[in-house]
Amino acid sequence: MTWPNEQSNPAGAIPVYLTGGAVIIPTPPVAFPATIAAGATFNAGIMPTLGCKGLAASAELNQTGVLSIQRYIDLAGTIPIGAAITQAMTAATLATVSVNDGLPAASWQVSIQNTSGALGTLTNAALLQTGT
Repeated sequence: MTWPNEQSNPAGAIPVYLTGGAVIIPTPPVAFPATIAAGATFNAGIMPTLGCKGLAASAELNQTGVLSIQRYIDLAGTIPIGAAITQAMTAATLATVSVNDGLPAASWQVSIQNTSGALGTLTNAALLQTGT
């Protein structure tokens, strides 16, 4: 999988090749913040799947929260595919949510919700796409 120019790789994804398929470390349209306000939700923005069917996100918040992945059938991210896949976040513990059911999607979005009543510090945020 190669991209001849930045227009054909709008998410700024970094392709890494392993035996049996590609591993892509996408750059989200909205950078991960250092903090998330009490009761607020951060959305990383709509990212193209680039044909990948395995999607994962990890993050650590020093408050309780919810980490989620929402897939979309369209590139604009307006038509969701089912409900978001979620993972509860325990304070100060790394949380990971992944989707690997093989169903196609054109785009996806990661959200991190701070469900506590205090400002949350976000660390160890990472995204991954796998497959071709």
